[in-house]
Amino acid sequence: WLNVAANLGVIAIPLGLLMIAGELDISVGAMVPFGAMTVAVISGHYGLPIWMGVAVALSFGVIVGLVNGFLVIKTAVPSLIVTLGSLFAVQGIVLGLTVLITKSTSVALATEGPAKAILGDFVMGGQLQVMVLWWMGLTAMYIFFVHFSPFGNWIFAMGGDKVSARN
Repeated sequence: WLNVAANLGVIAIPLGLLMIAGELDISVGAMVPFGAMTVAVISGHYGLPIWMGVAVALSFGVIVGLVNGFLVIKTAVPSLIVTLGSLFAVQGIVLGLTVLITKSTSVALATEGPAKAILGDFVMGGQLQVMVLWWMGLTAMYIFFVHFSPFGNWIFAMGGDKVSARN
């Protein structure tokens, strides 16, 4: 159960920051499968290095996040509505492009070498995935960022009252 919790925990950490700041991003429900399919298509279907697939998936995630943030700030539409639209758009894009490129909705991907050791290997006698260690490290960074840095204080202030936080 800890292996599954680690995968969800890594996703929940940045979402927790958004919620503390008074915003919400539900497009993550489509971004996770999009990232997985992007890596699988680039590395599994085309046979390119897995690092290239990870870089493309992260780049697309940054682009979607920037578009969501821009729309929320410039249009004053609540983040729930903007990210709901992004969720449906990204789901359509991932399904459409996957079928268009691979003629299927599934792609096989086998990892080995450093990519498997860093992202998907088992540690501690084969009981835990390395993702558990990533989760613990990210959680420690999150705790420091939120509780011991000025930025964390500002995030808490913004979630309480945006006008007061800006003053």
